[in-house]
Amino acid sequence: MARRRKPAETDPILAKQPYLTVRERALGPPDPRSIEQFRVLMPETTHRTLASCKDVDCKGRREGFIVPLDLTMTEHQSSADWIKRDSGRQFATFRGGEGGRFDLIDIGEVATNELGNVFDRTDAIPGLTYFAFPPGQDCFDSHSRSLEREPFFDVMRGYGQHIHDRQRVSGQEMVDRSQETLGSNKRIIERG
Repeated sequence: MARRRKPAETDPILAKQPYLTVRERALGPPDPRSIEQFRVLMPETTHRTLASCKDVDCKGRREGFIVPLDLTMTEHQSSADWIKRDSGRQFATFRGGEGGRFDLIDIGEVATNELGNVFDRTDAIPGLTYFAFPPGQDCFDSHSRSLEREPFFDVMRGYGQHIHDRQRVSGQEMVDRSQETLGSNKRIIERG
């Protein structure tokens, strides 16, 4: 049988924990080592890989995208310079006008009909500069895709910062142990 902590009536810290049940307030919460937690993990480092816009059917590549920049900010000026000189993408430049309209600054090598519905998703903010990229070009976001690997299953004893034991188990063992824990909890509740 799990050892119980000091009753809540004599422990001022326990008395201030409103999430405790009436029984836990009377007897004190259970020993952290008697609590079993279950976790399913799929860390990005082991379960995902970088992918291109084409691999993930990126909306920006499929429908085009815009990049709004405030050229009064130094970091935005360097982003604009990079887009113009080094991005290798076709774009048109617009300025945010009054009433949410886009005022053309430079069409570049882009035909206006290529921009499609790029502007349907946003209103212009006056003072911002917008770089509009037609469909068919990679966006600037990084994408990833699943490697379709089996997740990791962890069973831990304790809670919060009081984890005393951590085990990596198979999916079936985790299911079996969680059913045992649920059955045990059900019996405790039925006993009152």
